Amino acid sequence: MKAYIRHIFILGLKEIKSVFNDPILLTLILYFFTLDVFTAAHGINLEVNNASVAVVNQDHSQLSRNLVNSLHLPYFKPARNITYPDIKPTLNKAKDTFVINIPPNFAADLLANKHPNLQLLVDATAITQAYLGSAYMAEIFNGAIERYLHGMHYSPPQIMDSRIRIQYNQSENGPWYLGTAELLLDVAILSLLLPGTALLREKEHGTIEHLLVMPLHPVEIMLSKLWSNMLIILLGFCFSFAFVVHFGLGVPLNGSFIWLFLGTLLFIFVATSMSMALATFANNIPQHAIISILVLFPMVLLSGAWTPAQSMNPLIKSLMVLSPLKYYFDYATALIFRGAGISMLWHQLLALLIMGGIFFSFAARRFRRCFGVG
Repeated sequence: MKAYIRHIFILGLKEIKSVFNDPILLTLILYFFTLDVFTAAHGINLEVNNASVAVVNQDHSQLSRNLVNSLHLPYFKPARNITYPDIKPTLNKAKDTFVINIPPNFAADLLANKHPNLQLLVDATAITQAYLGSAYMAEIFNGAIERYLHGMHYSPPQIMDSRIRIQYNQSENGPWYLGTAELLLDVAILSLLLPGTALLREKEHGTIEHLLVMPLHPVEIMLSKLWSNMLIILLGFCFSFAFVVHFGLGVPLNGSFIWLFLGTLLFIFVATSMSMALATFANNIPQHAIISILVLFPMVLLSGAWTPAQSMNPLIKSLMVLSPLKYYFDYATALIFRGAGISMLWHQLLALLIMGGIFFSFAARRFRRCFGVG
């Protein structure tokens, strides 16, 4: 038993040394856990920011001018005036995302309680900005109209008093979620790539045969690759979460870091076992990278990181149970943002544990078959 552990430990140290002796690979790992997380948090903006607006003002009243002037930075650029015939060319040429058409006598009809319509045309090519921008604009216009009517001593009946309270992210800080999601995805990417790459590097250099003729069990070789790469990824995660996500982006940790650490460790075990299994189907590192991409993309899409499960097609939603990243993403975000306890998250850990056992057993069986070891 001691010899078994010693073999795994020494082979793992050799793997760690090879990573640190590879400047390109080391730079890639550092990039994933530093610049990639930071740039994803601040470079990807799903909110409305500096949206372009054009206005066809056919009313020329104080109210119409108030509506146009109510659109300002940082959500909208200053609106530019166009004529009615310019609406279609403006949208077709993507000059502006939003076009507002204020009909004649809009203010007079409003005061006369004739319920006039204000037309908003939207270029929905960028669907998120179009959807949110329309909602923002409706809220801004409702406020401007209410202030105008109040100044004219006209009080429309109050139908509903809407008050929004934000929980878990009161400042509505988008980089908090984007940076955290990017870090979790980076853990998945590196976990799928590094162990399989390490195994195939041994194969390409011809050293795998040297290992197999030694008094080593195949599981010893696999475990050495797993624990060494798991350690590198886990240390990278801890560093990135502490210095980039927590201190750099200001993301609070509302739950227990110990449970976050254990959940990340378990997910890395699942993903690295998958990587070892995928490596047995590839002849070289480029093939392994292609196969990993074919597995990674569906796993990310089914994780719920960018699209909530409730918004997915029922068939696609049913396939989410196959994605280990889905369980890890739900687990980590619940701990980080909502401060959930283990009593609410144990089933995610159980699912990851079962998947890890399945993938590791499959990888060990494939390894023995591919290299002719009984």
